[in-house]
Amino acid sequence: THEAEEARLEQFKPYADVEVSLGPGVTVIHGLNGSGKSSLLAACLLSLYGSSALDDPLDAVMTTGADATLIELPLRHRDAPITIHR
Repeated sequence: THEAEEARLEQFKPYADVEVSLGPGVTVIHGLNGSGKSSLLAACLLSLYGSSALDDPLDAVMTTGADATLIELPLRHRDAPITIHR
């Protein structure tokens, strides 16, 4: 079995600096409206597919006033750990 891995977001939409624990298997994200679930999904899409996967321009997903954003998304491929940095 694998231990939980941490996705990290900096200056992405409402997330100034946050780590999200992703356990082995399926991770379920739930919360109230406006709590950042769709923003977390957008960060994953940006990591996997680049800015063309977003509905908004890249500067629109950065936290207001920020000049850059960072996303680190841990994955596994054939049981080898991979981290995508955007």
